[in-house]
Amino acid sequence: MHSMRAPDQSPQQALSTRDGFIQQTLSQAGAAQQAGIHGQAMTLLGEAVHPIMDSTSIIHVDSNGNPVPWGNLSRVDDYFHSPGDYWGDETSSMLPFGFPRFNNMENQIRNAYMNVMGGCTAGRKN
Repeated sequence: MHSMRAPDQSPQQALSTRDGFIQQTLSQAGAAQQAGIHGQAMTLLGEAVHPIMDSTSIIHVDSNGNPVPWGNLSRVDDYFHSPGDYWGDETSSMLPFGFPRFNNMENQIRNAYMNVMGGCTAGRKN
């Protein structure tokens, strides 16, 4: 799941689908953790965190946070995902600490982790 939308899907439909996926996947991850299946819980947590991370990406959402349409995969879109800070549209300079989109993403990921694992053993000091 990404934070994008199908060409025939409205931004509101895409957001609803994305948020539903995140909540359902976090619920499954929490159930796996409660059952003692830690590896499965972590895999599901990672799957839920992916669209949370995408929700801050200029490649996946517009300036209002609305998912952009999924592009034609034959285009060069994949090259702009920045495999490193040396190329692409998603470099570390795009989301510096303190940037509102980054802070929102960080809080959502921290909450997702605590939801699944039941707490956070280490916190960032501001």
